[in-house]
Amino acid sequence: MLQSKPVAGPEVDTGSNPRDGREESPPNGMFWAGNVKDTIRAIQARAHSISAVFAKLCRQLGHRGGVQKLVPLVQGLSHQVHLFLVEYNKYNHLQVSLPGYRPRNSSKSPGKTRKPLRSNGSSTLEIPEEILHQQRLLLQACDKLKLTMSRHQMQQQSNTSMNEIVDVITQLGAVFTKLIELMLSKEIKSSVEALDERSVSDLVVLRQSVDSIITLALEGNHLCRLIAKHGGVRSLLTIAVDDRLRNVRVNAFRALGTVCCVLEGIMELEDAGGIQILSDTLRDSNATEEEKSEAAGLLAQVTSPWIENNSSIEGLSRHLSQLVDSLTCLSKNTKSAETFLLSSAALANLTFMEPSVVHLIQKHNSVKVLVDSVREQKAISIYIQDQVAAVLANMAANVDSREEVVKHGGLSILLRFIHAEPPTRPQRPEDFAQMAATERVQQKSAIALSRLCNDPKLAEQVVRLNGLSRLVELCKNESARVGSDGVLVSCLAAVRKISSSCGAKYFEELDAAELVEPRLLDSFLIFSSKNESFV
Repeated sequence: MLQSKPVAGPEVDTGSNPRDGREESPPNGMFWAGNVKDTIRAIQARAHSISAVFAKLCRQLGHRGGVQKLVPLVQGLSHQVHLFLVEYNKYNHLQVSLPGYRPRNSSKSPGKTRKPLRSNGSSTLEIPEEILHQQRLLLQACDKLKLTMSRHQMQQQSNTSMNEIVDVITQLGAVFTKLIELMLSKEIKSSVEALDERSVSDLVVLRQSVDSIITLALEGNHLCRLIAKHGGVRSLLTIAVDDRLRNVRVNAFRALGTVCCVLEGIMELEDAGGIQILSDTLRDSNATEEEKSEAAGLLAQVTSPWIENNSSIEGLSRHLSQLVDSLTCLSKNTKSAETFLLSSAALANLTFMEPSVVHLIQKHNSVKVLVDSVREQKAISIYIQDQVAAVLANMAANVDSREEVVKHGGLSILLRFIHAEPPTRPQRPEDFAQMAATERVQQKSAIALSRLCNDPKLAEQVVRLNGLSRLVELCKNESARVGSDGVLVSCLAAVRKISSSCGAKYFEELDAAELVEPRLLDSFLIFSSKNESFV
């Protein structure tokens, strides 16, 4: 992790060895004079550097001995904090009285005011009072820590003074954490405020502001939470519904999809009527396919089952019928694989969040559309297979909608999916992503087949179409199932359903009696890649 150095190299005199408890690193002062993203990275880099020294100090405290080793760490921590504040305040063109700080050329041209260091795309130069107050608290905490350390040495390491050191360090950590949060919030606020300065005559600038939000959101979930906290979701939704800003609508939906990867963003979208906006966009005959595609992607994101505690969205049920109809039409009419992926992903996620949606999928003939689209493509994306398999598996879970899967050829598609194979020699990140998707496709397809095989006729059909042999292979061959025990469990459930419907004769022919004769747990332990004992 990079550390930043002062832009103009301020001199800080701490009266100690400059290497004590400090990590030297190349200067990156250029970040402080950059845009908001660079500023945030500089803040985070310096925070990381200080946290590393802080962690060393805490580890040394845990040893309860060697107080002499604490002294250079405390000095190093204080040095890093002072250096950070000098950098930050100089960047914001604020001259403050920090101990030991002597700005360069301070005696020259006393009447001149230096030019701001900020460049385009940066926030206001004014530092909020709450940040200045927190800086003062941090400096006081550093001074208190050094004073407490001195007392500890004088009292010859009494337990009372050691406990006091721990309390002061805990307080210092809390103050520092809050300061970083305030600094990051200041930068995020400036980016969100740029969204509110909407001008129909200058859409280029507005598009750049929206794209800046996307860039910041991609930096991590914490920044996404700050964007949501400071009104970014509402500002983006306002842009998305303004007909005068239609040329920026796609960017706005894309930015919302990036920010709403965290629960806080989804809750903001929910409170601001975002589901209604998505429903209106998807059914709008005047909306372009690109707009609808991004709206579908945003819907897929906010209904994602992978986001922690994202189990329901208030008001979603009111729009379900319209959403399913619009997504089905989009899937049917598009020629774009990406758009089909996003619309099918939205449908799949709706079946997880709202199980009753399977009846609407049945009503709007969605399964037929998805299956037909898959059939038309010879080399279909593994990610599309993942979404379609999820829809079919969730449809097969419901007795009333199970027939819908069979009627429209879902069984043959599932048997095709179960033969999905991972990349042979994964090296790139994309290869490993495809391996993970292959695992999901195999698992969901096996689950769907297991549910369909409650019907003896369908179980016989699976055997006749060589589905059983593939299920047996996935159970026995670890590499075929990408080393996944999740796939193993799903396939074991499917073969046991087939066994109960068709008997054991087929398994004897395939030399697979061990998959159905012992207990399920025993079969699992035989073929599990982990080979663990649960007894």
